Amino acid sequence: MLMLVGLMACGDKVASVSSTGGGGLSAGAPTLRACDAWCYLHQTGDAYYQWLVSCDAEDPQGPLNLDDGSAWLPNTQGVEQRIFPMVCDEEGLCHTSFREDTSGVSCADAPDYSFQVQIWDLDGNGSAVLTVKGRREL
Repeated sequence: MLMLVGLMACGDKVASVSSTGGGGLSAGAPTLRACDAWCYLHQTGDAYYQWLVSCDAEDPQGPLNLDDGSAWLPNTQGVEQRIFPMVCDEEGLCHTSFREDTSGVSCADAPDYSFQVQIWDLDGNGSAVLTVKGRREL
């Protein structure tokens, strides 16, 4: 059974979460090859815990056709849903970062979080949604 849940991501783009792993994708859709989500103690200047979500992506028309994306954290661990905009560079690296103290996403509970990630290309094609489990860098 196919189940879709719509979430507002960046502007007017809607990320779809599919229990089938992305059925119905366009042949020209970008692909997330590998993603990681980790939290670490940022020690340059003021010390604080920082989250990074980073993905390697590719698009059939090349990396310059990648647009933007979103990483979001569904309602878990008593934390309300959070959506973090991602940017993609000309090398095909898409990323976002945010602080623990302003996001409410605890570094101590990093393995308990699973982020959903999706990117788009300039043609309006969305990638399949990828689930990325959080980790804490010691």
